[in-house]
Amino acid sequence: MVRIARELHREVATGEEAKRIYQIATYWKDANEALAKLGWPPNRRPGQRGFPIRICAGGCRAAGQRSTKEQNSGVTTTQAKVGS
Repeated sequence: MVRIARELHREVATGEEAKRIYQIATYWKDANEALAKLGWPPNRRPGQRGFPIRICAGGCRAAGQRSTKEQNSGVTTTQAKVGS
């Protein structure tokens, strides 16, 4: 694979770069923090129906990492209903 990548003039990541890119050996305090750091919507709260989705006006960032400007510009997390 390395030979093919080099023949195609593609850079190959070192082991340390790959660890950083794929966040290997990175730990967070809980699943919701991990989801926020990775840019995914948060988990549902107990008893909550549907599944979390992001509705964005302008660029999105990870849940819980919005600036005041983004909060006022319509970036919200909401629930989509499953089924009809």
